[in-house]
Amino acid sequence: MRRTRLLLTNFPRETQLTESQLHYVKNVLRIPEGSELEVFDGNGQAYLTQLQLTGKKSAQLLLKQTLEPQAPSRLAIHLGLCISKPQHMDIALQKSAELGVSTITPILSARCEHKRAQNKSAHWQEILVHACQQSGYNYVPNLFDPLPLATWANQLSSNIPKFICIPEQPMRLQTALIHQEAILLTGPEGGFSEEEVNLAIVAEFFCTGLGPRILRTETAPLVAISLLQFLAGDLRPEA
Repeated sequence: MRRTRLLLTNFPRETQLTESQLHYVKNVLRIPEGSELEVFDGNGQAYLTQLQLTGKKSAQLLLKQTLEPQAPSRLAIHLGLCISKPQHMDIALQKSAELGVSTITPILSARCEHKRAQNKSAHWQEILVHACQQSGYNYVPNLFDPLPLATWANQLSSNIPKFICIPEQPMRLQTALIHQEAILLTGPEGGFSEEEVNLAIVAEFFCTGLGPRILRTETAPLVAISLLQFLAGDLRPEA
């Protein structure tokens, strides 16, 4: 039977559940006192704990066992995700976390509405946490503040292969095979402008396609991440 998982970044130093976590455990899942819960810290470590109610509106988790540390994805993927419509952005964030990306930077591009980025960080962070709770991955991606595309591109390392996803281009993701990190940029609903593509090329991005079809803004990052993970990461066939 699968255990309920919760993120507690400072466990076992701090064992108290937050109000929202207690509501989720007690009122949504209806988990009784004494049940086992799995706690993870977002950086690879997990613990087996036991739920103990300390009041009507308070509870703590008692440490029962420190579990074997989980290895991170063998390929560190840094995703630049152009901001899209809320429902599309949520799906892209959720699935990217499930697939094991390391960092995510929401990107302000020419063809996205910049107001969509306002006051969204807490909501986006919650999506990432829930995705890791559900998927069993103990590493929550680092979520950075939204940046204009030019600002983000200009601060990237020149030693890591960088890919911008452009329809009808040859696939170039195989370059990631010889590296332990990759930078991935996927576009908004309207695609990248010509100026943005040229900017990315100047910043040493490879233009890469993702197959014969034009993919939706929430589909493209999932396909690209899956391909990278298959070539060099978690989904790579064992020799």
